[in-house]
Amino acid sequence: MNAIVIPKSEFSPHPEGQHRGTIVSVEDKGEIQTKFGPKHKIVVHIESDTAFLEDGRPYMASKWLTISSHAKSALREFRETMAGRKLSRVEVECLNPDTELVGRAVGFTIIHNEGKEGAVYANITNIWPLNSETAKTESAPAEGDSFPNTPEAAMAMVCAKAKTNQ
Repeated sequence: MNAIVIPKSEFSPHPEGQHRGTIVSVEDKGEIQTKFGPKHKIVVHIESDTAFLEDGRPYMASKWLTISSHAKSALREFRETMAGRKLSRVEVECLNPDTELVGRAVGFTIIHNEGKEGAVYANITNIWPLNSETAKTESAPAEGDSFPNTPEAAMAMVCAKAKTNQ
């Protein structure tokens, strides 16, 4: 068998600096082994509005967070920053990415760090909400449906439904 040439990666990290973008998804990675033991992780994916690849596609940036409701956790701090306030007791217990994060317009800072193998990685060091949210399409309520009148009531409804579906 002849040798197979393996091409070098064409990966281009997101450019450094402050950028704008939209949270396009939140991915549940489940339990991931870390140097501190297994941790339940999520990844917040942001599509850049200010940095583009040579072919015109937007760069993507990702922020890994450990699932934790502790007052000093990075996830709690991130959620409170996005909400612009402290979370209620009900909100602390349940994260609904589709209503809380996905579609949000954000600002973010990227710095480059070198990995163990010498590759350069783009890391999000800070994320903050922008005043305008990206428009989301919402369906009309079915007949007989009602909407909660406060964000806390809405989150309580979502969390109650999530707990009954487990």
